[in-house]
Amino acid sequence: MSFIRNAVCRFVILSLCLGLLGCGKTDSVEGIAIRSNGKSIAPIARPNEAGKAVLDELGVTELQVKPTVVVGKNANKGEKNAAGKSEEPEGAIYERPPSWITTNELPYEFWEVQYFGNRPIGYLHQMVMSSPTGAAGILRIDADSFIRTSKDKKRIDQYLTVTSIEETDGRMRTIEARTKQGKVETKTDGMVILGILRLKTESPDKATGVDIPWPKECGGPFVVAQSLRGRPMRPGETRRLLMLDPILGQIVKIKLQSKDYMKTPLIDGIQYSLLEISSEASIGERSLVSALWTNMSGEILKTYTSALDIRSFRVERSVAESVRDAAACETLTKTKIKLKSPIENLASKEKLEFQIGHSEKDPSQMLPGRTNQSVKSTSAFTAKVAVFAMKERSTLPLGVTPELTSDPLCLKASPFIQSDDDGVKKVAEKFFNDKTLGTSVLERLRRGVYEWIKTKSEYAPAMASAAEVVRDRAGDSTEHAALLAAVVRARGVPSRVAMGLVYNESKSDPALVFHAWTEVHLKDHWLSIDASVENPDTNASYLKLVDSPLADQNPYAALLATLNAIEQLEFSVVE
Repeated sequence: MSFIRNAVCRFVILSLCLGLLGCGKTDSVEGIAIRSNGKSIAPIARPNEAGKAVLDELGVTELQVKPTVVVGKNANKGEKNAAGKSEEPEGAIYERPPSWITTNELPYEFWEVQYFGNRPIGYLHQMVMSSPTGAAGILRIDADSFIRTSKDKKRIDQYLTVTSIEETDGRMRTIEARTKQGKVETKTDGMVILGILRLKTESPDKATGVDIPWPKECGGPFVVAQSLRGRPMRPGETRRLLMLDPILGQIVKIKLQSKDYMKTPLIDGIQYSLLEISSEASIGERSLVSALWTNMSGEILKTYTSALDIRSFRVERSVAESVRDAAACETLTKTKIKLKSPIENLASKEKLEFQIGHSEKDPSQMLPGRTNQSVKSTSAFTAKVAVFAMKERSTLPLGVTPELTSDPLCLKASPFIQSDDDGVKKVAEKFFNDKTLGTSVLERLRRGVYEWIKTKSEYAPAMASAAEVVRDRAGDSTEHAALLAAVVRARGVPSRVAMGLVYNESKSDPALVFHAWTEVHLKDHWLSIDASVENPDTNASYLKLVDSPLADQNPYAALLATLNAIEQLEFSVVE
């Protein structure tokens, strides 16, 4: 099961899952659901069709017929199971290797993401370092994680950080765990003294302490990964481990049974030869089964928990950060700044001035004074921004910082702006050759994107890549900006995505609203162009807060910075 991994965010799932099971004897998990993109997904009791398809894809047939959650007395004490066959007796606890990591491998760091179907719902970051005191043979392990679930139709964002001081063989000395669910925080601290783990837990309404017998065979929350990495399993091998769950404050029994090496797809879609391991974690009469896959070095690269239909993958840092930042973006809601009065005759204005304030610092240090705007500090906490209307043949306005060269990343294909994607290149060629779309090349590309995206939705924090937009033909301003940036790059022109505020053209509800658009480099300056509107010219209300080439797999870093700025700043129009 996924929680037995060193992925600490699995403990949140374990606590939720086994806590529900403790309410009564059952062979299914009830009341657990996953929230994704603002929508609540129905509770899952057994693997759904998507989950079964994943198992079929992986060739895991045994897990389809074996109950995922097993509740019963003395499951491993030699009593007969439902099929009338005797279970094997419980074996001895596996002896850990003397060391699971060497000093020349430190610092050791990795990232993971968790998926419900194809939707990311959580991430994990773990770092292993030498002891900060410099003591030989002592390690410090830090892990932080996030997972988004839902219960009773309410979204639950859960954060967990764990710090463990251990010896190189995995023997734990101290443990610190911090959980945050909504506004409720819980702290757990523990220390091993003379064969006893002394735990203290503090929550907003109470504090409790407990002493747990701590045999030398018992390990901390990372013991499974340490065991596998220190001594990789062989096909057909069985191991039993004891692991501390720092959230439940209990010792979990782990049973690992390795099968054989098999072709298994990872997050990149490529199949690798990985060892499949069935894992059962038990607390008392409650247990949960999952599958995990390791490489020949014992590194866990993938897990699947069928009770929740959740998979986890080892990934690059930027992929995990995108999950983290996407969740943070969804919590920011101030994407609309109301104005005292409407902006009259906006289309005819060549320039607008905005007064911007911040409670703690000079806003001029936070805003870019380039492309179509100039920024000037007026006090320690206020600034004026002049925004200019731009056309394709406009010259650089006076007071705007020139940019004679562009960032090389603005011309390269990236995981989000896939200008080298076959679909993107195909539509770029189509727009370029269609003379009915506009008189200039840029207008043909801009107008082509405007007409290609059929479903024009309201702003949502989720962002689709250019290749996804070509396929789905739907999205808000961020999707228009990403696809236009990609088709422009596909034609050899540098591009980037800008994010900020624009006027919503409403007399009854005058406001500045969040918006994204595209910028292209023309000799000595950048030009703002917007594929989400019919008009080819950007007006003087395009107030930019950030621009980015979106060069990696985490587009949310730029979006998060923009939304944070909107939350912190106060805006007004200066007539």
